[in-house]
Amino acid sequence: MSVTFKDDVHRILKFVANCNGRFEDSKCDIRESPLGGLGVFAKTDIAEGESILTLNKSSIFSASNSSIANLLCDSSIDGMLALNIAFIYETTVFRNSSHWYPFLRTIRIRDDEGHLNLPPSFWHADAKRLLKGTSFDTLFDSLTPEEEIMEGFEIAVDLAHKWNDEFGLEIPKGFLDVSEENHEEDYNLKLEKFISVAYTLSSRGFEIDAYHETALVPIADLFNHHVSDPDLKFVSLYDVCDKCGEPGMCKHLIAEEYLEAENLDKNMPKVASMETRVIDEDLIKSLENDLEKEHSNVTANTEDDDGGIENPDECVDLVLKNDVAQGQEIFNSYGELSNVFLLARYGFTVPENQYDIVHLGPDFMKILKKEEKYQRKSQVVEPSRSWLVFSMVCSNAPRR
Repeated sequence: MSVTFKDDVHRILKFVANCNGRFEDSKCDIRESPLGGLGVFAKTDIAEGESILTLNKSSIFSASNSSIANLLCDSSIDGMLALNIAFIYETTVFRNSSHWYPFLRTIRIRDDEGHLNLPPSFWHADAKRLLKGTSFDTLFDSLTPEEEIMEGFEIAVDLAHKWNDEFGLEIPKGFLDVSEENHEEDYNLKLEKFISVAYTLSSRGFEIDAYHETALVPIADLFNHHVSDPDLKFVSLYDVCDKCGEPGMCKHLIAEEYLEAENLDKNMPKVASMETRVIDEDLIKSLENDLEKEHSNVTANTEDDDGGIENPDECVDLVLKNDVAQGQEIFNSYGELSNVFLLARYGFTVPENQYDIVHLGPDFMKILKKEEKYQRKSQVVEPSRSWLVFSMVCSNAPRR
């Protein structure tokens, strides 16, 4: 489970303030939660519909706005792997010059005892033994190490050396600089650190939009999960340009429309593929100038009216779905998730989780074959296969 230390809170709040973000600290308090770690609590009664947190998307951290965004794009790396690599570079190579480092440094890949945050699939054998035979093991096979993460580490190491050879970019020390001497031991140690980064960021990521994809959002990741009655909804305009992140029309969309119109013009030579068509540079500059003028006019009319928040479409918000009473912890929702998924991705489980799943497992097959009454009551899934999955959704599933 990823934990934010109490001493880090002031750094996060300062970062948000420096980014012209708005957190209602006059109405909310960040302190230790009875659930463990930190939580966000109401200092006073807060009404439904109020925004607790508003941040410009420029202040969140994603692979798309990282210091190595262009390199990742050129290497066709995206998704969580891109975010993991970007985080490692931002917190090691670029730390002193990074805009996001004051926030990213508060995201710990180790607990307060110095142990790496690792998913159960990468626990040691003795710890895994306690989960053997549970739904975590028999239904989801979540005790088996994910090859995708290990492959991602090898990709990251190869890219680090490639970028170092081609551009002189420093290889992140302690993460991707696998030693040739004592290779196997050093490889395994740094693989574990990479896995810890992946697990930690997975537990904190928010789906932002088509451009940022999954990103890290300061303060938003401090709200704890509630299974049945969350207080918040995360608001972000998803439909933006996947190349520049602009909402509405941008130069990329205008250029695409221009090419489409040109291709439809019967008097113009037919273009075989829009993707290979090159637009005149003068046209691009003209489109950019028009957009800049339009943006300047919008900014002039909106800035300073909302505490530094210029365009709501370029922000993320945490908005209350219901009234919150003074002293109450304010909860977010990570989704309608079973304990298996919560443990695998976030590192915790919830008592009496209504979305939990109990897998009766292979042992039930022995009973099923012997008892006709159970055969009549059971529901066979995919009977054409040589195996049977029999599961039951329980509203009060016991924790294991």
